[in-house]
Amino acid sequence: MAGSCCHKHRKHAEGVSSFDFFDQTQETQDLGPLFDAGVRMVFFLIIPATVGMIALNRPIVLLLFGRGAFDLAAVNQTGQCLIFLILGLWAVAGTRLFVAFHYALSNIRQPFIAGVVSIGCNVLLCQFFVQRMGVIGLGLAVSLSAVAGFVLLAASGPFGLRGRAVPVCACRAVFMSVIMFFLVRWIWGFWADSSKIFQAAGLIISITIGAGCYLAGARLTSNPEMAMLIRIFFKQK
Repeated sequence: MAGSCCHKHRKHAEGVSSFDFFDQTQETQDLGPLFDAGVRMVFFLIIPATVGMIALNRPIVLLLFGRGAFDLAAVNQTGQCLIFLILGLWAVAGTRLFVAFHYALSNIRQPFIAGVVSIGCNVLLCQFFVQRMGVIGLGLAVSLSAVAGFVLLAASGPFGLRGRAVPVCACRAVFMSVIMFFLVRWIWGFWADSSKIFQAAGLIISITIGAGCYLAGARLTSNPEMAMLIRIFFKQK
């Protein structure tokens, strides 16, 4: 009896000690499809959000801050800063996903290294771009440092991007977002010279129509990420 218990305990200990978070074991391989789906969903949602904010950056800044001492020159400069900041939005969201998966595998070393590299890049790039572009260079430095952290995490770890699903998803999202960009800019043109109240209404309408057209296009083209979003929203299996 005691020998059997010792044998089971030894077998359990051997099973635990043989697991390595840095090897392509069955456990990490099982995370591959889930991780790819997460990255695809990030690109599917973040890319149109980025393009939409680029299309409406000036109206958004004008309605939120364009009053008092915040003149048109400040609005234009803030809008340019916003563009450079949101260019790295996809990298920030993707990095958050990478970090969550690394933490799930009890691996904190690589997220820590990526964070240090991102901070170091931010400091160096701020020194470089601010001297040449002024305050606008701060937004560009933040975006590029986020991309550096994303690339470092994507190139390391026990899992990675497999196959063509993620690049194809990104290309689809970019294509539909470009169409949405021109549509949103065209709709906003009807409200640009109106009063503040009508501009606010026009901005809401432009965002709603742009998002609706993007999602409708994804639905009509049988986009797998759209089907995934519907399952998540309606809690379907």
